[in-house]
Amino acid sequence: MKKVLVTGTTGFIGLHCVNQLLNKGFAVHGTLRSFDRKNEVMDALALQNTSTENLSLFETDLLDDKGWDEAIEGCEYVLHVASPFVLSQESEDFFIKPAVEGSLRVLSFANKHHIKKVVLTSSFAAMGDTLEEKDSFDETDWSDPNKKNIRAYSKSKTLAEKAAWDYVTSNTPSFSLTVINPVAVTGPSLSKDMGTSNSIVRQMINGQFQQHPKFILDMLM
Repeated sequence: MKKVLVTGTTGFIGLHCVNQLLNKGFAVHGTLRSFDRKNEVMDALALQNTSTENLSLFETDLLDDKGWDEAIEGCEYVLHVASPFVLSQESEDFFIKPAVEGSLRVLSFANKHHIKKVVLTSSFAAMGDTLEEKDSFDETDWSDPNKKNIRAYSKSKTLAEKAAWDYVTSNTPSFSLTVINPVAVTGPSLSKDMGTSNSIVRQMINGQFQQHPKFILDMLM
């Protein structure tokens, strides 16, 4: 049975990844920052009638090496989904350090354990946050992390993805790297963590935005 490491298991996207992988017959190693949320994951999967027989959970931190060897041991593939994304105003370090250092840490351990494939969840924010409006974007487009008005989240995603590609170029690792750049990710939540994109839509519907902001939410329907 092929085994996949999924980081950020408690998150909106991560939990969907775990659920689909288990239902497709993969064994899954999932990471979470605290075992306090283990039951949240198990209960959510139980509600989907998904067997957790082939799921193992590991406590890890994007800013610490502890636990990563155990989490990735025996895996062939890695889905690196974990990265801070919140609506509250936080410092740049809140977003950038875990995004950049965490991505490099995951790639380093993936190479150490001879992983075949890593899929990194980046964001459209890494390519379109500071660029002029255009009909299409490709891998040559990047947000400018030094631009004055760039959002901290967008800066974190830009720097993290650039760091990942630089790592692959400099190290010739065991794995091939694929990067996904989604826009707003909405839809049914499998747990109480409805996801930041869903939260934005909910706030609009509930009238929690007291004014009509100049706000663009990229969507893929």
